Amino acid sequence: MIGTMVRASLRRNRLVSAFMAGFLLLSNALLAAAAILATAVFGSVTGFMTTAQTPHFMQMHVGAIDADRLQSFADGRPEVAAIELIQILNVDNAALTLGGHSLDAEIQQNGFATQGRRMDYLLAADGTRIQPEPGQIYLPFFYEDKYALHAGDRVDLALPGGTSSFTVAGFFRDSQMNSTLASSKRLLI
Repeated sequence: MIGTMVRASLRRNRLVSAFMAGFLLLSNALLAAAAILATAVFGSVTGFMTTAQTPHFMQMHVGAIDADRLQSFADGRPEVAAIELIQILNVDNAALTLGGHSLDAEIQQNGFATQGRRMDYLLAADGTRIQPEPGQIYLPFFYEDKYALHAGDRVDLALPGGTSSFTVAGFFRDSQMNSTLASSKRLLI
């Protein structure tokens, strides 16, 4: 009986039925495309974090650190697979100029860092680890987008004895701090 009612309704309202079928097909196609896109994004993020060797836990600290004591603690914890100390030299934003743009009003905390030796790698767009030459600096893509910077631009650091300049050699992806939600940015030297 229900089948007879459905067939009769479809015969009476052919145009409406065709539109409904079209919308159902379109919604299924969009749902499938969204699922494919979500899977691709998840796979891309997972691959990026694997290549960058992103640590599961990161702790920023100001002041002196007893590296031997920290290593002893990590050695005594079976759940700690690896540890690395990366020193970051914090910079006063008022002393930093990126490509002619002063960072004195910037809310991001900036620091000079070197490439990690065992983990937490800063990667070029092609996924390779970056090793800057003396006088070169690599900036996060965040600043490339925000200030329309290009390779070859200058980064100036005002010091009490004068200005120190670096040449922007490129930009990097930072699996820890490249997000706009992160309040700190590393500048790779």
